[in-house]
Amino acid sequence: MNPSFFQRMVPGRSGVGWLVAILVLAGVLWFKFSNKNEASAEIKQQAVEIVESFDVSAQEREYCMTLVDKCHDHAFGTSYQMGGRRSSPEFDSDKYIQEFLEHMTTLSRADGEKHVAEYITRYRIALAALSTRPQE
Repeated sequence: MNPSFFQRMVPGRSGVGWLVAILVLAGVLWFKFSNKNEASAEIKQQAVEIVESFDVSAQEREYCMTLVDKCHDHAFGTSYQMGGRRSSPEFDSDKYIQEFLEHMTTLSRADGEKHVAEYITRYRIALAALSTRPQE
């Protein structure tokens, strides 16, 4: 009796079946993580644009740009939820910006950049007030 192609592909029946299952799983995971990486890159670029708009000296802005790399991954990790089989990924932009700016404030205080920390705190508070204000 010669097993059919589909019988040979069933995991547990042959090594080829397991190989196909692993390759499919790897493809799904690669797709999910590549989408997450693309979303992260887009959000990080927007964070860079926000920091570039800060009304601080050139030296302070340069310092803030070094914080972007340090703060983005933390903020994105807390704000992005990968989707499941039946759900899309979710990104909470309000949570991201608050986490991002709060982390920047913490690091700038730790680095002794008091003026930068105060500016970012005021910026974060003003932004939070705008987002909680009722739409007209």
